Amino acid sequence: DRDTEEKYPIMGAGKHKYLWADNTTPEPLKLSAPAYVRRLFEWIEGQLNDENIFPTSVDQPFPSNFKARVSRIFRRLFRVYAHIYYAHFEYIVHEKAEAHMNSCFKHFIVFSKAHRLVDSKEMAPLRFVIKQLLRHEEQDSGHAEAYASMNDAQTEGGAISGAIAKDRTHKSVSSTSSSQSHYHETPESAPEDVHLSENQDQGRHKGSDASSKGSTETKS
Repeated sequence: DRDTEEKYPIMGAGKHKYLWADNTTPEPLKLSAPAYVRRLFEWIEGQLNDENIFPTSVDQPFPSNFKARVSRIFRRLFRVYAHIYYAHFEYIVHEKAEAHMNSCFKHFIVFSKAHRLVDSKEMAPLRFVIKQLLRHEEQDSGHAEAYASMNDAQTEGGAISGAIAKDRTHKSVSSTSSSQSHYHETPESAPEDVHLSENQDQGRHKGSDASSKGSTETKS
């Protein structure tokens, strides 16, 4: 009852809004947070059960775009983490579950960075949270050290709350012409995501070309 369609009519993390697109949607959809998450996990289950993407036979090779597909899964999962930190972290702290949350997210980030699955622009909504969680790791240090310090996540409570406050008020570098950032993904046949500012998103719904004057479209 904490993540309802009434409270969160558009999936997002503060000013960062996430639109849904797949091979069944002619146009990106503005879904509520619970609807987005339900659709996401149904979509991920479909991806994992697809033998053409995740073959279970040793005789069947992985597809040539396997990493791009896994990266898309991780990008979308990051958005769930971002929403949780922005909208529900206070409740997580109240339930004394922040150590588990921070540890899970730190594992996720270290793995994503090690395999370059999520672009830094996509991680922008939680830049300060990530910086706080990884503060003991050098930028180019071995990942063994990063995993060895996972227990640090259990003592992050107040520091993470402060980092979330910074992320909430920090101006997004990818939305200098707008107070909001809209992210949507292109259909399954396309390999890249597209970041749109609020102005571009409004232009799309008015039928204007995304490459028109003033456009700041960036492919990640």
